[in-house]
Amino acid sequence: MCNAGACSDEHDQTIKSAALGGDHIVLCTQAGTVLSAGLDNFGQSSGRKTSNKGCTIALRPTCGLQSVSVKLVAAGDCHCLALSVDGRVWAWGGNMDGQVGAGGLSRSLGPSLVAGPGAPAGRPSGSATPGATGQAVAHVAAGARHSVAVTAGGGLLCWGSNKHGQCGSAPGTSVPEPTLVGSLGGLCVVHASAGLGHTAACTDSGSVYCWGWNSNGQLGYPGEGIGHIDWQPALVEGRELDEEHVRKVACGSRHTVALCTSGRAYGWGWNEHGQLGLGRSSACQGSASLINVPLTVSDVACGQWHTLLVTDG
Repeated sequence: MCNAGACSDEHDQTIKSAALGGDHIVLCTQAGTVLSAGLDNFGQSSGRKTSNKGCTIALRPTCGLQSVSVKLVAAGDCHCLALSVDGRVWAWGGNMDGQVGAGGLSRSLGPSLVAGPGAPAGRPSGSATPGATGQAVAHVAAGARHSVAVTAGGGLLCWGSNKHGQCGSAPGTSVPEPTLVGSLGGLCVVHASAGLGHTAACTDSGSVYCWGWNSNGQLGYPGEGIGHIDWQPALVEGRELDEEHVRKVACGSRHTVALCTSGRAYGWGWNEHGQLGLGRSSACQGSASLINVPLTVSDVACGQWHTLLVTDG
């Protein structure tokens, strides 16, 4: 195990989950320990409620999580999420938009249990079922200043900045605690991701839904919708995508990528820096386009302005 200071080479452990935030990194070891480093002005690297404007230059165990066995981590601009093996979500760091999800708005917070068994009840949205935040969570993701969690029952919780309706409710007021997206109705969500101002989710039927800011076509529909805000989840359709079964989604700041069971990946949204891998650049790509890779794609991740694909072979 790592001691209270920096991690030494002799105590190196296998990493099973990693996430990059705005200026920090958070890792999860095979043993379930959370390590972090980088800018710590909101406690995102130390886990401490702090006003320190410095940084943590070596990986250290995150304070407040010593007794929690974690299997997945996520990072936003200045906050972090950790999903424990028993389906609980812990969050810490900058909370100016409620992205930590502990209720209320404050500059920063140490690790708080915000969803999963034993978490506060939260508040339902629309036709949501009360007490949804107490259900075990299967997946978490962090946008710039909002967070999402997929429950084991297929529900989707969102919280944090809702400036562009990315939390699934009318844009404007921040959502300071995990709230079930009732507008998804009876859909069973299996995976979700979050960008700068939009959210994407895929269902057990292999369909993709997006909502929030559509500045560059990241919601997946072309035409007059470009530049608009749509807080109601909308089905992403396309001639090729309609024949696929999407199993995972990833969001960059203003682009979205879908990974299919076929091993193919599709992208849409901002492509000014070639982040969609289409062999050309453009300010926006409103419709889903196949990313041409000569190998089977097994995993996908997005940075703010780039995309990573993992292939088999």
